[in-house]
Amino acid sequence: SRNRLGSFAIIIGLVFCPSLWAANIYVSPSGTGDGLSTPNHASLQFALGYASITAEDHTLFLEQGIYSATAVGGFAATVVNNTTVKSITLSGGWTAGYITQSTDPETTKLDGGTTTRVLDLLADGGTAPVNFHLEYMTIENGYTLGGSGAGIQSDISTTNGGALNLYINGCLIRNNASRWTTGNVGGHGGGLWATGYVEVSNTTFESNSSQYHGGGIIFTYRSPNTATTVAKVDNCIFLNNYNVGPGAPNGSAIAN
Repeated sequence: SRNRLGSFAIIIGLVFCPSLWAANIYVSPSGTGDGLSTPNHASLQFALGYASITAEDHTLFLEQGIYSATAVGGFAATVVNNTTVKSITLSGGWTAGYITQSTDPETTKLDGGTTTRVLDLLADGGTAPVNFHLEYMTIENGYTLGGSGAGIQSDISTTNGGALNLYINGCLIRNNASRWTTGNVGGHGGGLWATGYVEVSNTTFESNSSQYHGGGIIFTYRSPNTATTVAKVDNCIFLNNYNVGPGAPNGSAIAN
């Protein structure tokens, strides 16, 4: 498999400082445990749910492999009424035993099977930001009908507000498709739909599509805000992203 971004191994010891690493969660495609120790791997959805409802910052170490989003109807993390700054990091590329990490995003794939959104991140109320970090993974084959953000939806509650910051580095976002339903509902942001602050770096968006705006990405907003999302896109590749129409769609790579 190819890697547009380069690859090298990071080797670390598993003797971590408890004050910094107390909230590590170890994840594998076949995990059924709580993820709090390396022999007791969690599933990705369990880990996201645990990280969302507990107060600490969390790092989810994803073992290399394919994670099926269709098995759980899409991976989702909802943080409710957050009042202190909170971070959830999804770190891909880890070998068995979590000793070494590859930066090749194709070693760790979150796959929507062309039937469901891959990853849904939501801040639902609260006064302090939730920071989501994604690194060294592929988000692929996501699909929404009447929704937006087939690969990733990073959003703030329309009812309760909230604050969400998204940071993506070293990822591949590929072959995700957003389509609208009757009345032109949804269909934006094939690869990524984002409200809140966003930084995307060293990431490839390839062959994503939207029925309407933003084949690769759409940056938008939620009421009561009226300004579009503040975003930074740095050192990224956009390849073969497209809008399918009808109507007057815009932004085959990025709509803002």
